Order: sequence, then C-alpha cells, then structure tokens
Amino acid sequence: MSLQQTLSDPNVQKFITPFAAGLFAIAVGWVVNQLPPLQNARQGWRVLKLAIEVAILAVVVTSWTDAVKAIWGSDETGQLAGLAYALMVLFLLIVCIDDVWRLVRKPSRSPTIAADPEAARKRHNRQALMDGVRINWIRGVLEKSLYQQTRIELGLEECPEMVSVELQRSGQERRMLPQGRRVFDEFVDLGEGGTLLILGEAGSGKTTLLLELTRDLLAATDAADPDHAVPVVLNLSSWGTVKREGKPVKTLREWLIEELYVKYSRRQEVSEAWLKENTLVLLLDGLDEVREEWRDNCVTAISQFQLDHGSIEIVVCSRIADYEKLKNRLDKFREAVLIQPLSDEQVENYWQQAGHRLDGVRATVQQDAELQALARKPLFLSILSLAYKDTSADELLNQSESERLRLLFDRYIQKMFQQRNTDHRTQAQIKWWLSILAKQMGSEKEFLIERMQPKEWLYQPKHKWQYRLIFGLIFGLIFGLIFGPVGGLISGLIGGPIFGLIFGLTLRLNSIDLVEAIQLPLSHSVRQRVDEQLREWLVLGLIVWLIFGLILGVVIGPINGLILGLIIGLVLGLIVGLINGLKTDIQIRTHPNQGIRNSCNNMLIICGCVIVFTPLLNLLLSQMLALMVDKTTATSIIRGAIALPFLYAFLEGGGKAFIQHFALRVVLHSANRIPWNFTTFFQQAEDRLFIQRTGGSYIFIHRFLQEHFASLAPND
Repeated sequence: MSLQQTLSDPNVQKFITPFAAGLFAIAVGWVVNQLPPLQNARQGWRVLKLAIEVAILAVVVTSWTDAVKAIWGSDETGQLAGLAYALMVLFLLIVCIDDVWRLVRKPSRSPTIAADPEAARKRHNRQALMDGVRINWIRGVLEKSLYQQTRIELGLEECPEMVSVELQRSGQERRMLPQGRRVFDEFVDLGEGGTLLILGEAGSGKTTLLLELTRDLLAATDAADPDHAVPVVLNLSSWGTVKREGKPVKTLREWLIEELYVKYSRRQEVSEAWLKENTLVLLLDGLDEVREEWRDNCVTAISQFQLDHGSIEIVVCSRIADYEKLKNRLDKFREAVLIQPLSDEQVENYWQQAGHRLDGVRATVQQDAELQALARKPLFLSILSLAYKDTSADELLNQSESERLRLLFDRYIQKMFQQRNTDHRTQAQIKWWLSILAKQMGSEKEFLIERMQPKEWLYQPKHKWQYRLIFGLIFGLIFGLIFGPVGGLISGLIGGPIFGLIFGLTLRLNSIDLVEAIQLPLSHSVRQRVDEQLREWLVLGLIVWLIFGLILGVVIGPINGLILGLIIGLVLGLIVGLINGLKTDIQIRTHPNQGIRNSCNNMLIICGCVIVFTPLLNLLLSQMLALMVDKTTATSIIRGAIALPFLYAFLEGGGKAFIQHFALRVVLHSANRIPWNFTTFFQQAEDRLFIQRTGGSYIFIHRFLQEHFASLAPND
C-alpha cells in the first residue's frame, strides 16, 4: 500500500485532523514552556494557554471511541493509526496537567526569584552547594570527629612572618589570640577578600578548626542573596593528579572547576560563573598532603589565583613543618595563625573527666616526655584514650616515633574490633580490604564507589581481559534478547554473546561514564549543550546510517536504502544527542553508589520513552517498505530498525555504565581486592571508627590512619 493510499484510507482519515491539531498543540506548548520571555509571563497568559490546550483536547477526544475500536479491530493500518492517536492524546493531556501544576504550585518565597527562572536556577545551585558542604563535611566529618564529643578549646597564635617576608625580616613578635575568640571572628575581621593560613602540627586539629569555620560561615550565609559568598571545602591532596581533557591542570582555577564537578557535581559553566562573580569562600585543606614535588607549584598557583581574583576569600590549612620547607610562600595572605599544643592543664582535665578507666595510659604518659608531647595533640589524645582504655600503655615506652605510632594504631584497630566482638576471620578481612582501599586512594581523601574506574583499579593484564570478557558476555546476551525478534531468539542468544565478546575485546572500556540525572527544564546553558550534542550526533548518525543504507540497498535498492538509512540515522542521532545533552550529575549525594543506581533508573526511563515512540516509527517504515520489499523482509527490517534505537537508548542511557561497573566489581571481588557488598563493609568500618561517611562518599577518620592501613597492603 502506498503512502497516498494509506492517507486516503477511511480508517486513517478520521484521525488525521485531530492528530495534527493535537500534535501542533503539544509542540507549541513545549516551545512556550522553554522560552524564558514566556516563562516570565503573568499567570493570565498561562491560563489562556491552558484554555486553548483544553479546547483542542476537547475537540481531539471526540475521536477517542473510534480510536479504541480501531486499536481492537482487525485492520492493521487502522490499529497503528489508532495507537498513534491515543499516544498523542496522552501527551496532550500531560501538557495540560503540567500547566495546571505550574498554576497551582506554591510560589517561591522570593517574588523576584520566582519571576526570573535564571535567578531561580542560580539560587538552586547555591543552595545545593551549601547542602553538599553541610552534609559531607559538617554532619559527615565534624560532628563525627573523634575529639568533637569532648571538645577542647585550641589556643591560636598569630604568626605573620609565615605570610610576609618583610615581617619575617623585621622580627615582629607573635601574639596569642584572646581566649574564647573564634577563628570565624578573626576571619570576618579581615574584611572583603580576606585570606587566612592555618598552621599546626600533625594531629593538632587543623581540619576540625577549618570545619568549625565552615559551619559558622554556613550559618551566616544567605542562599537567597546572590552577592553573599558560599563557603566550599576542598582538599588540595588531589593537586597534580587532576586532569582536564586528558591534560594535568596547571592553574588553581582549572583545578577548582574539576574539583567542584567531582566533589559537588557542579557543571563547568556553573563553577565558572561563581569564580567570575567571586561568590565562593575557598576553604582549602591539606596543602601538606600535596606531593612534595608539586607543593611549590600549588602555592604559586594559589598566589596567582589570588592576584586574578582579589576579592575571593581563601583559607588554607597545612602542617607547619611542611610549610616551612617550601621555597614559595603565600606572601599575599593577610594573616596566619598557628594552633598551639594543648597545655598540661588541659590534658590533665581531660584525664580527670574520663575517670579511672584511663588511669593506666595516664600513668604511662606521665613517665615519658615524648608521650606527653604526643598527648598534647587532640587527635593522639583521643586515640590514646580509645586504644588503651582499661589497660596499660607501657608498650609505647622507649620506642622510636615511627614504631610508637605503629603500635598505637595497631592497638587502636585491635581495640575497636574487640568492642564490636569481631571474630578473627572478619577482622583479617576488614583490615585487608581497608589496606587495599587506603593504598588505592593514595593522596585522595574521599572514596566514591561509583567513581571507580577500570584504568585505575585494574593493573594485571589477566584482570583487564576478565573485565572485557564479562562486559562482552553480558552485553552480548542483552544484544541477543533485543535483536532476537529479527533473526530468532535462539539465534540471538547464540550470536549475541559472540558479537558481545568481539565488542568488549575491541572497544576501549577504560572509562565509566555515568548518567546520574536528566536535567529538565532546559536552561540556557543546557539548551546550548543539547544543541551541540544534537548537531554532533545527528551528523555522525547520518554518516554511519547512510553507509548502512547503501549496504541495505543491495536488498531494497540504493535509493530506498539511502532513504531508510537517513531515517534511522536521524532517529539514533536524536536519541544519543538528547541523552548526552540532557544528562547531568547528582545535585547532592546522600547515599553510597547513588550514581550507579540513578544511571539504572534513567536507563529504564529512557528505554521506556523510546518504546512509546516505536509505534510511530513502525507505522512510517511499514508504509515505506511495503512499496520496496516483500512483507517478510519488511518485517525483519522494521524489527531491526526498532531494536537499534532501543539498544542505543539502553547503552547511552546508563546501561553501558552499569554493565561496566558490574564487570569491574566482579573482577575485583574475585581477586579479593574489594568486598562484594560495599555498604555492609563500610558500615562495619564506620561502626569501628575507621571510616566516616560523608553523604555518598567515605573518608578515613584521619590521614594517619589511612597511611597506617596503606602500609599494611602488599607492595604489588
């Protein structure tokens, strides 16, 4: 049957007018909802738009009874026409419901922001960043820190010579900050563009002091005020290892953009706007954790960034011994403070508050001057108390510093296991996995399950081959199930794994790209990204499928093959372009492995959307192919043409990332490098005070403990 004959069919003609009217209303309604000028329109215009859509819907649904009869009738053309009409009515109804929701939803607290979608997005991004900092660092780290429960006030001493060469030469005397004065008060007094360097010995409480400052800054920040800078905590330990487009970053600005993306899921254009508008307070921890050969370059980058963005407020933390070794200094910073060791009186008060259970360790510490110096550091005072509660610490006497720390952390680990009644086998397994994890993390402070990458975790060639084989087999089975209707299910299940193995062994699978979220509605930046991706993938789809059309032309003729290839190429390019343009990252990570779970959910949603539109593709192709080939050949081509968009939607919508992640986990678990159930493992480690959960990521309670576990891992 030709296209002209199809359109003249009475079963089709009765749906042409309502279908065209409904399709027009859907298209215009979607365009209106995306245009910023119309988004800012008063409610009256939206009521008028809704009234027109409802009127069109009322006219369109008059053919609903005929559509139901056609769908359940025996005429194939009428069935397809009725189904297409029903889908159109469903989408028009969704457009109307969306308008009703926009009319009745509770308005924003700020009328100005509610009237300006771009301002609302900025406010949303600011609030999401603040929530991320609060969940990850305040609730996840500060409120769970070892010495937060028995908080000891830290003494602070100004040391201006650390940030000014002139003051260092003049020999200006240091002064102690008044007792009870918060570092927040000192920072606020520095004014706009204030910069502060926090120094201290290892375990003196630098990170805790930085996070207390973060907590106070968050409390003083108004998310609705675009001019109020938002505090953000980042760890400098990743400096030198961060790459953009495969190249190491050389400026602090580039590093910040990448870190804000990885740690807080902020896209590049959002971070660039914040830096351009100077609306961030940078709280940078761990300068001493930067690799020694990169540390001076890091300081130089901070100084240059300060010159380029003079009004951005910055706080940097570092161990004083490592900072003093630097050739370059933060000589443009306004102030530096040094955390003082706890006084003997503070330590004694701590022992007394703890009661008689610490008498043994207290007596041991009083016998050794080096142990007394160790106990003046808040971290080690807490570790000593937990490790040697109800027991003596005599094994620490007359030991070298490194051996004393090894014994201390070994005892701490043993004590934490004993408190939870952990059997020896479970102890050994937890220690083994923590040692592998600590060594794998290296200088990184946070671990995200979904950010595990094959190129970083797979070292041995056999593990790389296993990973590719598992991916290929799973992909092949799915491929066989999808394309089974084309050549038969049995043929698909046999040929699919073979094709999957070839696919898995030949393609580069070193990077896992997640589809954590789909961003709607379309902001200006998202529309630009969608346009770029659509142009790129539509062109690629046309090229690939025009070639496919020429090959198919052997069966249906070259012209027909090119036309069919053009249609399929446009459909595939549209699907992949939209997915890549709309996909974004999780705004706030609240659960472990949230990225993989969201990728699976988005894959199901995207595949469902593709299935909804397959009847239209089926109708179009069936009418075309009826003029070209016999019915059996046409059926096979149509099934293949429908299966391909579904396969692409599955892979690009998050299915490929899920299979890669699953294959990686299988290989690593079989090699005993990771637990199969990360959530249970990390909960066990968190209960024993080895690990802290920060939103959806995990960190060791202190760098010292991470280094100790890393020393337990095998060298290979």
